[in-house]
Amino acid sequence: MLGIALGCRRGEILGLKYSDFNYEARTVHIQRQFTVVRSSKDSPYKITEFGLTDVKTEKSNRVIGVPPSVIEAVKRRQHEAKKNRLRYGPEYNDQNLVCCDEYGNPINPHTFYTHFKNLLQSLGLPKIRLHDLRSTNTTLLIEGGINEKLVQDELGHSNGYMTRHYCGNNEGSRIVADSIERLLFSKLEQN
Repeated sequence: MLGIALGCRRGEILGLKYSDFNYEARTVHIQRQFTVVRSSKDSPYKITEFGLTDVKTEKSNRVIGVPPSVIEAVKRRQHEAKKNRLRYGPEYNDQNLVCCDEYGNPINPHTFYTHFKNLLQSLGLPKIRLHDLRSTNTTLLIEGGINEKLVQDELGHSNGYMTRHYCGNNEGSRIVADSIERLLFSKLEQN
């Protein structure tokens, strides 16, 4: 939902904290990412280490608008996190992360992608990359008549070339957009 509605990168999604959201203003501050901080080659334990870091670029640090349905989903998620915090007590790793396991631990980016692939399969949707949701977001905004400069700022692109590059540039964007149309909007029209 955060990928397609906000156009966030995977690491940005995984780095979001509840405190980044302003529910009244319906905004979110994208300011960190959960990503590789040390590769297995450089690690004394020979494992890839993940952690929270600043976002990719200065332009990537941004405040963007959030649709009401996404705000409500984040609120529901926060309510569940509070219940888990009470349930697990001191075992709960409270980092205030929106995307975490039931114990509050960050989600490994590879695990997150696996969950995404499983979700697509369970819904009978074609296989796409998680990053294709960002491209779909770009395409939908541009085709919906949103000014390219505004889209560029929302996505944290440093220049318009990147925005145009992502707009309708891959088959995954069209597949997702067509699936959303079929699964969501065609059912609404039938009712």
